[in-house]
This record gives sequence, C-alpha cells and structure tokens, in this order.
Amino acid sequence: MGYIAENPFMRVPMVRREQKVIQPFSKDDIMRLLGATDSHTYVGRRMRAMILFLLDTGVRSSELVSLRLEDIFFDQHRVRVLQGKGRKQRWTAISDVAIAALRDYLDRFRGWRQGNLFQSFDGKPLKNHHMNVMFSRHAFQAGVKQGNPHRFRHTFATWAIRASARELDVQYLLGHSSPLMVRRYSATYDSEQAAANHA
Repeated sequence: MGYIAENPFMRVPMVRREQKVIQPFSKDDIMRLLGATDSHTYVGRRMRAMILFLLDTGVRSSELVSLRLEDIFFDQHRVRVLQGKGRKQRWTAISDVAIAALRDYLDRFRGWRQGNLFQSFDGKPLKNHHMNVMFSRHAFQAGVKQGNPHRFRHTFATWAIRASARELDVQYLLGHSSPLMVRRYSATYDSEQAAANHA
C-alpha cells in the first residue's frame, strides 16, 4: 500500500489448509432420517418437510429459516431465496415430492398464513442455531452420524453432479459467486468415481 518499501510477508510460505472430504448422505441415510419422522405430530411433519426441502433445493440452513411462505411459488416449482449469503438473491427449483411434503405440513399443522415458512409450535420463527440442535437430535434418533443441515447442501451438490448436472448450474443453484466451492463438492464425486473406475 506504499507505507513501507518491502513486503515483510514476501518470504512467508502460504499456509496449506487441510482439505477434508465431506461425505454426503447415502440414500439409506435419507431413508432412515425420513423413517424416523412421526407423521402424527407437528414436529415430525415439519422435520420431514425440512429434510426434503434441504435435499431438494440445496439452501443453507440460515436461508431456510429466513424463507417466508410468499417465497414459495408452488405452481412454478420455484423458491425465491432473498436472504442469501452476501445479500445475494437467487431462484432455485423444488420438486413435486418436496412440494407435497410442504403442502402436507402447511395443511395439517402450520396453516397458510403469511410469515416464516418453518415455525415453532407456537408460531415463532426458527433460529439458525435451533436447526443444528434439531437435526443433530433427529439424526441421533435415526441412527445417522453427522446429521447437521449443511450436510444436506453437500448432498444436494454431490447428487446433482452425479446426475450429470453442469457445475455452472450447481454453482448458481447454491448461490456461489465462483466455481471454487463447487469444485470442493465435486471432489467427493470425482474421488468416488475414480475408485469405482479402478475397481
């Protein structure tokens, strides 16, 4: 910046961060998580809708708790994410299966009044830290390890790439400004595919 003649960090080596391979949920994990939901309770129906919603849209848990009912366009199969990271807004898609679970939650328990899409039993909006606790407890009951909400986002990305989605499409659906993060997600698939090809 011109304050000193030489950069004191010029000879300091770059720190290499450990690159961990985050395992996505398996189909068996998802079936166990869905199987552990109680269809007769508010919490069970809400959890089923949230699992399918996260798996289907790839939204962050912070985005999920910010979503409002008016952000869901049921007929167009679209979700408007207004509270994205870095204040970036985007659209993502949602399937018939997730929409059916969402409609069931709305019809039988929450109701169709405006406001936060996912609410507590007394109608208050959920907080981001509540999500981690809720999903960790549910995963423990289902016998699934590491059931945090972010793992659904990783699963969405990995499964999309496995289904031949373009990395650019995955990047936009996830709301990333660069393809670098998507490469981290696809690294899991690449290593799995390389092992399968080797076998």
